[in-house]
This record gives sequence, structure tokens and C-alpha cells, in this order.
Amino acid sequence: MDKRFDDIVVPMTNPSGAPVRDLVPGQFCGGRMKGFALVHLVEELAAIDALDAWHATWPEPHRATLKRRNLSPGAWFPVEYYYHGAMFLAQRLGPLPRSAIDVGHRITRRDIGAFFRFLSSMASPPTVLSLASSFWRSYYDRSELHCTQVSDTSALLEIRGWPLLDDIISLHELGGSFVAFNEACRAKDVRLTRLELTRPGHFTYALHWSPLP
Repeated sequence: MDKRFDDIVVPMTNPSGAPVRDLVPGQFCGGRMKGFALVHLVEELAAIDALDAWHATWPEPHRATLKRRNLSPGAWFPVEYYYHGAMFLAQRLGPLPRSAIDVGHRITRRDIGAFFRFLSSMASPPTVLSLASSFWRSYYDRSELHCTQVSDTSALLEIRGWPLLDDIISLHELGGSFVAFNEACRAKDVRLTRLELTRPGHFTYALHWSPLP
């Protein structure tokens, strides 16, 4: 895991005391996400020769579905496909669940397209983060992202109705994703100062960054 995340991301908190769990291949919550991140994740696993080992953890017919040739960025897939793969990759990067921050960061950097790069180059981080809620449902069919507070140097983000409930791999992966997302908006010295399992299905994140010049 990139050691800088130890400096810029606080430890997770769980004020509700919700029990946490691991994802089990073949057990599904019904939530779906677009395949963009899954395609990039499969490429990351292939790059470290871990793709076949990950496929082997899945029963058929899911194993066949997860072959690279069968994945389309614009298709909908169970959220478990991606987040189980994120856990599998994170295990190879460092101790769980913190290493999932690194996974979220690197996958999001690959996932950000040319249009968003253009948008982020023209708008400030608060503007782009305020728009993020409207883009969320284009990627996830269940849950909502709310930017509940925003200033020139900070934002409070809440994910509500998250279908994986108390899965802390997705909690950390999404935290790393928000850091990468904000860095793409020209923000400097981005820090995640709140990483919270507020209650099952509800995650809270606080982002801070240095003032833009």
C-alpha cells in the first residue's frame, strides 16, 4: 500500500458499533454498478498475475461472466463482483481493510474519463463535488451520494442506502476514490479526516484540501 495514505487518511470509526462482515462469492444484495471500475480492476489483477486466482474463488457461472472478454464498461454488474475483487487486490497490497484505500485511489484514477478531466480543469473542487451527487446514480443503481457541507477547502460527503450495508472494504475503497476524485479537481494536500461507518448502509467522509492559488 502507498504509505502516504497512512498520513492523509484517518482510521475508520464505527460509532454505531455495527458488526462488520466479509463479502462471500455467490451471495448478492441486489445492488448493481456500471462496469467501468470492474474492467479497470480486472486489468490491475491481470497486471500482477492474480486474475486467474481471483476467478477461481467464484463459482460458475460467475467465473465465466468475469472473464475480461465478457466485461463491458457500460453494462450493469452486481456490486459484489467489484468489491470482492477490490478486497482480493487489497490483500496483495497490504493489511486489510486500509489497503482498500489504495485500490479505490488507483482504480478511480484510471476510471476518470476525458470529459471529467476537462470539467475538473475548468471548475473548482467545491463545484465538482456538488455535482457529484447527480452523477452517482449513473454508476450505482442503489444508494445516494449527498454533499451535505462544502466550502473552498472542505466537504462532507454521505453515502446513504449503501446496499453492502456494513462492508468495510467498500467503506475504505470509496474513501480512496474520493481522494483521487478531489485530486483530479486540482485540489492539493487532500486529506480524508473522517472515515465513518455511521450505521449499516450509511457512510460519512470529510475531505479537506489546501486553498487553490
